[in-house]
Amino acid sequence: MSTINLKTVKNVNDCLKYVGCGNNNEDRKQDFNIFTNMIKETKFRAKYLRTDKYFPEDKQYRNIWKITITRNGKTVSFTFGSSLVDTWENKEPTLYDILASVGLDYSCGKYDFEEFCEELGMDNDSIRDKKMYKECVKQSEKLQKIFDEIETYSMPQ
Repeated sequence: MSTINLKTVKNVNDCLKYVGCGNNNEDRKQDFNIFTNMIKETKFRAKYLRTDKYFPEDKQYRNIWKITITRNGKTVSFTFGSSLVDTWENKEPTLYDILASVGLDYSCGKYDFEEFCEELGMDNDSIRDKKMYKECVKQSEKLQKIFDEIETYSMPQ
């Protein structure tokens, strides 16, 4: 598989269904404007890497992708593991998949390890979960280079 552009009209339209989850029309309108402005100035690419176990607890193989996001002259890349269903159906990741993941990963940077465990149902006495926390913080730091917190609130979740 070659590198694919995730910012297609269909992918953006699919995301728009989940943007604007505020409590009133003004909040939803603001989220929509933030999201559409962010999308206009951002490139999203996915490149298939391999099919393998992705998470430490994986017992089955899933498709693993290199995701590259470019915005305002800055680029960040990271790996992304498709869901098992998407792997079985040989589906490429969508913009929704990536942005939902980005929103969660970004938010991990604001938690200490105890809060991280509480929020995500992890074990604060686990070496594996501590390692995952450290990886999430590194990922959050990358994402903070190209997105701000307000933008992540407008992303699909």
